[in-house]
Amino acid sequence: MKRITVSVDDNQALILADISKLTGVSVSSIIRELVSTSTPMFKELINHLEIARESQDKAEKIKNNFYESVKKTMTDNLSGVQGQINLMGNNENEK
Repeated sequence: MKRITVSVDDNQALILADISKLTGVSVSSIIRELVSTSTPMFKELINHLEIARESQDKAEKIKNNFYESVKKTMTDNLSGVQGQINLMGNNENEK
């Protein structure tokens, strides 16, 4: 079993002390039982957080790909427009 230190506020400490006094169970045992009972919920939370992180990473990649695509399209279009302007300028010079 691993030892950890947990900090609680004054009100929580009083509540835990009252429960301990009334039940004859140590505060450490009360906390251990609460954590043990909550472990399935913690595992589910971890699962959802991992899915959210993966989704966020995928969204970031999609966003970056979109920006690169827009940037390339705009650059290509500007090159085309510049080419047309050059052609127009050449046509005006020929007149």
